[in-house]
Amino acid sequence: MIKLIALLALFTFSHFVHAMGKKNESFAPAKPNPIRWARPGTVFDLKILTYNIKGLPLPNIDHGKYERIGRFLHRRRLEGTAPQIVGMQEAFHSNSTRDIPKFSKYPYGAKGPKSRPFRINSGLLILSEYKIVDYDEMYYQACAGTDCFSSKGVQRARTRVPVGDGTEYVDLELFNTHMNADGDAVSTDPQSRAARAAQIQEFHDDIFVRSAFSSVPSILAGDFNFKTTMPDYQLFRSLMGVDDSGVYFPGFSRPNTVDYIFFHQTPNGPDHRVAVQPLRYTHSFDGSEMGPELSDHIGIEVDYRFTVLN
Repeated sequence: MIKLIALLALFTFSHFVHAMGKKNESFAPAKPNPIRWARPGTVFDLKILTYNIKGLPLPNIDHGKYERIGRFLHRRRLEGTAPQIVGMQEAFHSNSTRDIPKFSKYPYGAKGPKSRPFRINSGLLILSEYKIVDYDEMYYQACAGTDCFSSKGVQRARTRVPVGDGTEYVDLELFNTHMNADGDAVSTDPQSRAARAAQIQEFHDDIFVRSAFSSVPSILAGDFNFKTTMPDYQLFRSLMGVDDSGVYFPGFSRPNTVDYIFFHQTPNGPDHRVAVQPLRYTHSFDGSEMGPELSDHIGIEVDYRFTVLN
């Protein structure tokens, strides 16, 4: 969330802002692809993380934390406990998109959408253990208040997940987004919520609908800036036809969360069908053994089990 008090600073320190790289920018050379879709009955698990890192391009932010985030993720990768796919928000500062990939050592990643005239970049970053075989992104046209000074939008990354002996694969699409925040000194809550409702429609019409009717399961992660009690939450779930992973774990209290990981199954895909089952819901970067507290958000992690039906 970009506060009004930060506007002048955003422009004063705009030389810190990194223009996002080309689409599907990978952090490592591509590896050979598996050659065929997984056979029916194939089962595999993977973990997804969404995390708003609060990487505003301001001088009073601890920009050394990006190395710490990267190193912590790398340690977990070595231990075999790390998320295989990560979606981050508010990675506005150039150090964040440099240091987190560098020190986490994920082999693949994508940055974008990039900055536009009079707007900083989107702050969106994807990291992946698996090759990104297709990539797309979009800017939200609707906005309200100080959020209009950033290029908020959506990333779509199709990852190819090797399964079995590595000669087979299942494709998975990750959507990473950051939606309009609630009212600030420039906008009122009704204005912000109207902008967010418009963004939900844009998300659906401009980028999601192409995946919703495919044979590829989808994960929709990010900082949505709505709570479960708001109409926006119900609008998003009904329009997209997605499930909220968090509702499968009622032991977690989420009255104030704005960070979610939704999922979309493909039980009626035209070519293949893949069932998705949430297995575990955890917090990270919360000051516990799951990582240092480095933002005004915590990380949300969900373990999933994917079953190929045909």
